[in-house]
Formats: sequence, structure tokens, C-alpha cells
Amino acid sequence: MVDLASILAAGGLSLPDAPDAVLRVDIAGADPVLPTAFPVGEAAAAALVGGGVAAARLHRLRGGAAQSIGVDVAGAAASLLGFLFQTREGGDGPLQLDRVSPAVTNFFQCGDGRWVHLHGGFPHLNQGTLDLLGCTGEREAIAAAVARWTAADLEDELAARRLCGAMLRTPEEW
Repeated sequence: MVDLASILAAGGLSLPDAPDAVLRVDIAGADPVLPTAFPVGEAAAAALVGGGVAAARLHRLRGGAAQSIGVDVAGAAASLLGFLFQTREGGDGPLQLDRVSPAVTNFFQCGDGRWVHLHGGFPHLNQGTLDLLGCTGEREAIAAAVARWTAADLEDELAARRLCGAMLRTPEEW
């Protein structure tokens, strides 16, 4: 289970600080919910509880009654996938994610030996990244194009073009 106390502390909150605002916290379910080694459902649930604690404290400060907070881990995990249900204003349905090459959203090694994570999860990000790299959407073509860059230069150019990607950093670099 994700450490709820650490999540709350990152936001300047704790349950002992809010005994008059929060009656109880219930987190139902457990990971794995999504096919990943990371406890994303539990982490999302803990973050939602953090928001609930903050809201309960504010509600109490405004004279409201203490609140109970309940979060379902599967529901919290599903909340991370909201992009699958987005629509365009004036559009005729969901975003056309079938045009997006899943190969773009991946880790790639640059020519300097460092790694970048590219995110092409939306059509404009996907196409913009392929245009920047000057390649097709096959993994091998993307890898070859990324290998012509240093990680820092690629990250800078992605940012300049308002695309999504980042150089991986060591804990010391953070």
C-alpha cells in the first residue's frame, strides 16, 4: 500500500491535524488494478484522500460538519484514464486516439547515452514529435532518430515546440 501519511505530508496535511474535520478514511481495494508493476491505483487513491482531507478541513473551518472520506482504488485508477474520454469542443465524439502511434510514447536512448521519455499520447503530440524527429512512427525509426540527439538538446527542442518529453535524471540531478 502507498504510504498515505507521506502523500498527505507532501501537501502540508496530516490526519492528526484534522481530527475535528475527518471522521474516518476508508480506502477500498488494492493494486494491481492496471497492468503495471507500479501501485498507481493506490497512489491515485492516496492523492484523492489528500484532496479530501484538505476539503474537509476547509469545510470545517467554514462551520461545516466533520466528513468521512472514502475512495475506491479501482475508481481512483480509472480517474487516471480520463484522457480516453475527452472530446473536442464542437467535435463529433472522442479524440481519435487510433491515429496515435503507441511507439512514440516510450523510453529511447539518445546519442550521448542518456535516456528520454517521449509522450505522443494525443494526435498533435504524436505528429509533432514525429515531425521533430523527421521519421515514421515505427519504434525502430524513432529510436534511430532519437539516437542523433543529446538528451538535453532533445528535451529543450520538445519544450520549444510545446511537445511532451523529458530527459531522465538521476536522483542527484533532481
